[in-house]
Amino acid sequence: MAQIKYIKDLYENEEASLREICRITGHSFETVRKYAYQENWSEDNLPDIEPQSYPVLQDFIPIIDKWLEEDRKAPRKQRHTVMRIYHRLCDEHGFTGCYSTVKKYVRKKKYVMKTLSAGYLPLEHPKGWGQVDFGLAEGEWAATGERFPFYALTISFPGSNNGVMRLSI
Repeated sequence: MAQIKYIKDLYENEEASLREICRITGHSFETVRKYAYQENWSEDNLPDIEPQSYPVLQDFIPIIDKWLEEDRKAPRKQRHTVMRIYHRLCDEHGFTGCYSTVKKYVRKKKYVMKTLSAGYLPLEHPKGWGQVDFGLAEGEWAATGERFPFYALTISFPGSNNGVMRLSI
């Protein structure tokens, strides 16, 4: 990322030519041109899975999508392979296209499904709230070296990253 910013800085602020930036950074001309001209750094680079991009497969895409959605709920060993999808399309729906078209679409579709389903839940900690944990532990008395059980109460405040711990015998 630092190299990309350096290329962008040389091009925009130092007003260096693309070939000059190639000599300075040691990157290929195509790489320098790509990053020097790039405007939108947050664009999605998801593959194209629009039905218009697959004219032979266009009528069968809803069927494939339905099978792939059902496969998400099925155990891993019971999911469709690309070859199985191709054979089912040929046998059950009269598909006359080639295997590589189906393979290309299914790979892209699985990638998009995986990317869109990968998510996270943001951690939200309201101010003044705390998390409490209480339990039984065992420790060693420093003066005598004997072990004894004790109770521990821990309170943490995620809003300020502070905490309090109390021990009781």
